[in-house]
Amino acid sequence: MVISDACVCFFNVRSKKMTNLPFRQELAYISPAEISHNTHKNILNTMTAAIKGLRITDAMVHADVIIDKNGTVYIIEMSPRPAGLNIVTRILKYNTGRDLIRNFIMRQVGNKPFEDCRTQNIIGLSFFPFENISITCTINSDSLREKYNALEFVNNMKKCDCLKNIENGADVLKRGYFIISDKNYDDLENCLNSVIADMEKEVKRNEHTEQENMEGGGKQTLLFYPNEKVVAFLARNFADKEQNRNKKALDLGFGSGRHIKLLLDYGFQTFGLDYVPECAEMTKSCLRHYDNLRELITGDFTEYDFTANNLKDFDVIIIWGAIFWKPKTEMLKDLKKIASLLNSDGKMYLNFRSKEDFLCGKGKVLDEGCTYELNYKEYSGLTYTFLDVSDIETMLEAAGLKVTSLEKEEYWKNNLTERHSWWLVSAEKA
Repeated sequence: MVISDACVCFFNVRSKKMTNLPFRQELAYISPAEISHNTHKNILNTMTAAIKGLRITDAMVHADVIIDKNGTVYIIEMSPRPAGLNIVTRILKYNTGRDLIRNFIMRQVGNKPFEDCRTQNIIGLSFFPFENISITCTINSDSLREKYNALEFVNNMKKCDCLKNIENGADVLKRGYFIISDKNYDDLENCLNSVIADMEKEVKRNEHTEQENMEGGGKQTLLFYPNEKVVAFLARNFADKEQNRNKKALDLGFGSGRHIKLLLDYGFQTFGLDYVPECAEMTKSCLRHYDNLRELITGDFTEYDFTANNLKDFDVIIIWGAIFWKPKTEMLKDLKKIASLLNSDGKMYLNFRSKEDFLCGKGKVLDEGCTYELNYKEYSGLTYTFLDVSDIETMLEAAGLKVTSLEKEEYWKNNLTERHSWWLVSAEKA
């Protein structure tokens, strides 16, 4: 609305979509709103009364209103300013064909007054509503702009961006938006949803996944939250976060960085190694604000020379979902190397698949009857070693380590057809 010389010009009513509580951030707008003539008139009358009551003049006015089932209009927020988030500069330009801010300024310096302008074109503006996802590839949005004949299509998401919850306007602007037009409301709504769905596929294209994790097995599942067992291990052994500031931690095979973040939150001077370059790029981007993030290394653990790079005497080492991807003889070599990286009081936490796991036996036997080149659905081509308790204890002892805690965790997935069976092991130098 525009107020000038006590004359109120009513320009636009739009509906909007919002995120859920607690933030209730605006995500999309349909303009003009699909409302009746009477509702439109009620909004105008309510706003005019409020403007006159507050003695607002010579201003553009924006308001949020709620309309109950009886048609009563309640003003939630009103201020003498143009609407933000691309509404005036973008939506109303396509609705009215006017630059309203420029016209308002010209009116104030003496040009002809506004004419009341009822919008004709149905316009939809939507921000990209993606949350809790890391962008690991370059997004190609040009094809979507052409496919949907978008009036505007602005993608601000870049490779290595880490998108958290949407809490405010800055968050949606960081993602970008698109504007489309259609002849009726149903078609416009369907088109908005289709663009979002296609853009989500593009965002998730080649999405990086941890190579193995307790929750996802070999499936493509990007994780953001730490495993609760790893959290419990740190809480039992390293509860004093102030003391941890003088301690070093190493996460081997850190994948999406979920346990790197956990170690940082516990105060450790934190290092990580993973052989997938995108892991380091993504994790650095997401966690760059931590001043105790020391180094994320891209390389093969077996070949990397920690000593030459002065990386040793770690207080804690995490190897989660990564140690059992080799035959036992190679696993033993890795465990000996890991043991050499621990200081005298250091602790490590790792997991192994048990011989009761549903994947055991599904493939070609490679080593001593417990290592298989798998040939089962999405796990095909992977090498897994399955162990029992005596295998674990013997191997750790040979590596110069001793078991300080041993637990077993099992759960069933896919309608109880897949039994996931794990050994959870705490160890330290013998």
